[in-house]
Amino acid sequence: MAVELNSGFLIYALIYLIVYFKLLRTKQFKEIFWLSSFLIYIFIVVDVTLLPLPLSLQSIKNNFYIRSGNPIWNSVNLIPTLTLENILSRNFYLNMVMFAPFGFLINVLFIKENRYFKTLYYSFVFTVLIETLQFLLIYFTGSFRIVDVDDIIANTIGGMIGLLVYQLATFCVKKISKTQS
Repeated sequence: MAVELNSGFLIYALIYLIVYFKLLRTKQFKEIFWLSSFLIYIFIVVDVTLLPLPLSLQSIKNNFYIRSGNPIWNSVNLIPTLTLENILSRNFYLNMVMFAPFGFLINVLFIKENRYFKTLYYSFVFTVLIETLQFLLIYFTGSFRIVDVDDIIANTIGGMIGLLVYQLATFCVKKISKTQS
């Protein structure tokens, strides 16, 4: 019988409880809300990008058997294919949408200056981390993920879109506050 971790929900719940009782319970509601949103977002991204994860030796063996004859490099694309068709594809669009909350939330929580550079940098680094983990999972478990440089580009663009949404929201909140006072 093949065993896979299809969702990390229980692990995420445990991590959240630990973080809450160690760091969050003494914070104000606003901080708890934004930090909780960020943690939940990270959990969702991990679930979408890295799972299902084979856990038993039998399922790992089965994955390698299914892949037999196909080298791991068939699951790796290191050459950008930024054609109009690719940019308008569902995958590219969904990667941008998936990372827009990242750009928004890191600006709400962590970035106070040099927003463009830091958002670009952190979006890029987080995406490279995900793609690296996907590669390691392919290599060690036979996971059926694909490592793609186009995902790095789309996710980084998504992070920058999140920054633009943050700036628009900040502008609107300031305008509303100004008109009410």
